[in-house]
Amino acid sequence: MKKIALLSFFLLLMLTVQVPTAHDVSTTSDVPNIGNSLSSSGGGKVLVDESHTGNASEMWTPGNASMFGWILSEHGYNMSMNWNASLDSGILNDYDVLALFFPYIALTSGEVDAIHTFVENGGGLLLVGVEPLEGSWGYSIENLNPVSTTYGIEFDAERWRGRVLRSEGEIEDHQITTNVNSFHSNADQLSGCPLSISGSATSLATSDSGDTLAIAEDGSGRVVAIGALAPFTQYRKNVGWQVNDDDHSQLTVNIFDWLVGAEQRAVNLPEKAVIKVGHGPDLNETEIAQYEIFNGAYHDHTTASDGQNTPSEMAIRNVEVHQDFFVMSDHSYDKPSTNGIYGALAVREFTETYGLDSEIFIGAELSAIPHTVGFPLTEQIYTDSTQEAVNEIHAQGGIAVFCHPTIGFPYAAVWENFQDYGYDAFEVDNSGYIHGLGEQAYFWPFMGASDGHSAKKLGLTRNVAFVKNPSGPGGTITAEDLIDAVLDRRIVILDRYNNLVFGQGVWVDRFLSIQEEAETAVENAESEIEGLENGGYNVSLSRLYLDHAKSALDWWNPSRAIAYAEDATSEEVTGIDLEVSQSIGVAEPNSETTVSLSMGNRLETGVKLNVTPFVSTASSIEENWQSLAAAAGTTGTIDFGVQTDSYGYMEIAFNLKDFNTTEDLKPVTLLAGGIIDSVTSSIESTDEGLMLIVELPQDIGSKSLITSVSLTYSVDETENTVPMEYVGGKYSAEIGPYSDGTNVTIQVSVGDQLGNTFFLESKTITITGVTSPTSPGMFNPLVITAIAISGVAIIAVILVVMRKKGMM
Repeated sequence: MKKIALLSFFLLLMLTVQVPTAHDVSTTSDVPNIGNSLSSSGGGKVLVDESHTGNASEMWTPGNASMFGWILSEHGYNMSMNWNASLDSGILNDYDVLALFFPYIALTSGEVDAIHTFVENGGGLLLVGVEPLEGSWGYSIENLNPVSTTYGIEFDAERWRGRVLRSEGEIEDHQITTNVNSFHSNADQLSGCPLSISGSATSLATSDSGDTLAIAEDGSGRVVAIGALAPFTQYRKNVGWQVNDDDHSQLTVNIFDWLVGAEQRAVNLPEKAVIKVGHGPDLNETEIAQYEIFNGAYHDHTTASDGQNTPSEMAIRNVEVHQDFFVMSDHSYDKPSTNGIYGALAVREFTETYGLDSEIFIGAELSAIPHTVGFPLTEQIYTDSTQEAVNEIHAQGGIAVFCHPTIGFPYAAVWENFQDYGYDAFEVDNSGYIHGLGEQAYFWPFMGASDGHSAKKLGLTRNVAFVKNPSGPGGTITAEDLIDAVLDRRIVILDRYNNLVFGQGVWVDRFLSIQEEAETAVENAESEIEGLENGGYNVSLSRLYLDHAKSALDWWNPSRAIAYAEDATSEEVTGIDLEVSQSIGVAEPNSETTVSLSMGNRLETGVKLNVTPFVSTASSIEENWQSLAAAAGTTGTIDFGVQTDSYGYMEIAFNLKDFNTTEDLKPVTLLAGGIIDSVTSSIESTDEGLMLIVELPQDIGSKSLITSVSLTYSVDETENTVPMEYVGGKYSAEIGPYSDGTNVTIQVSVGDQLGNTFFLESKTITITGVTSPTSPGMFNPLVITAIAISGVAIIAVILVVMRKKGMM
């Protein structure tokens, strides 16, 4: 991307970042000896050079708006970026360490000399190389070697992809490797390269491809060379590649502490990473408080393109993870199809049909070009031209967002011409991948992409939009509100992969402040509810709202958590006694049953709400919704007819909404679970005797809703319990061996995530069969001699609305 100068007022706002310009120093002889000027506890001034980037290599170079920069800042280092100053301009005078990542543009001989003088006079130098890929990104190690060979280190033009492990003897003992048990070269698209070591240089790590980490000293300065980018970008993402989760963090701190002559120390990081891209607008507290926050995901996929979940499943998950808005964007290409906006339209239709509490914005990821999301869209776009795509998005009133810029080398050319194409924003974080894109957020509007291809990924990366006077009905966010927030950089990215909060300082601080308010609100609500319960009041509806508040807080939506907590302790909600059995019970396969909801009203006025079942697994419900009402002093009841499937776990989710109470209560979801008794059994003859195999079929989707399945069996009054394991679409247990004629009583029990335990029909089985198998795997018939009565699948949900003297 073309470098652009920062405006002077923006420079003043960038409190955490310095953007150096060329110093008025004509020679490098004025560089002071800084090697002994630092505290033994570590810390100092670090300069990351981006003045030699090209072909989009700045996207890969981590700086002060990256996890790399955050880790060093947490350990006392102050990192600045060099965008365009020559390294022989005297700029190095002000720094303790220079970090040089695989320069795309060759350094001048004067710059090479300046670096050598900087090191000789006590400076620290970090050199990072990557694999030179011909026909790919086009990065080279050739521009590092004029600097490194002086110290007996050469970056080889070969590929290294893998790990180095202390357990394999590949890591030498040194301050830099203390408490580091591994590091790897997997930086997504960029692998590493081996090193050749000579002279006084020392190798600290070796892989199958050769040396990978080396050090040298020159004059009073120190040099570290490493043939891998990953240790400076892959910290919490893909953490499984590290033996210890903090290996890369520890290696980073060790390297810089050694470079400045500080003592080794254990890495110590907060749980939450906070990266501020400058300060942002100069607003006082009153002005900041005028902005409401809305929390949601952008850029996800359904089965309309290459997603694993249907639009309805994604709509349901959207509510489960407490999102205020959702920009759905299935892939579309250059030929007519039913992908693109059609997935988003289906998500919106499901959401509106069942009255779910989230705003759905229509988008598409145009994928016949380097991927570009446009939203909001009204029509499908088919094109293989990047310029036509951007133009058509704008013609529909949407914005064009450049997706995952580091996903493949064809994206480099688009990135270099980002502004010329007319892009509005870019994805600085795509499903936890940031690399070196963070610093580009100083220049361009940005978003965080969920890019989920399954429901379980939804919400792991999301955006918080700060909106003044939201323009939607009832103060909800609109697509236009979101666009304004993006273009004005009033966006904070929440990245649960890296446990990261990213954005301009004023908005990051405001979000963290609201999060603290939410934590306090939830704690206070729980204390108040416990007090009412201890006083003899049944406030289970308050408990339901409190559960929603806790869940919203867990999903980093503090504004929604506050709203739920306020509803939980409102006078009308604490006056409602909601007797809820979250157990549908045990049902017969392919049978009809009824789910009943009853509400007793003890108020002086009538109470009414709408009940909409929007999830029904392993079953179907006839009615889309019903109104549950009770006049003063009466009881109201509604029944939902349920048809069970042949097997499975039944989960039914009811959306309780449109309360006719004085206070405007948020919708809440009531869950109920049940199990279809489809237990089967068979006998297998083995050399040891007859084995009884008990199975309960369940599809893979139900598995996540079930916490345990056990088989209890008894023979001659001796009872045993064993877990049933999930294999191949069923829970199964094998017991025995038994002799012919043995009576075995069995009962399967199932636990679910709602806390229910279901005891399925007890059966006594008489084992019959041949004790020696005629062929492997042969099954013999069972004789069942006794059958108990199965459970009845009826749920009673009783809402008693009451007002006790002295309450609230």
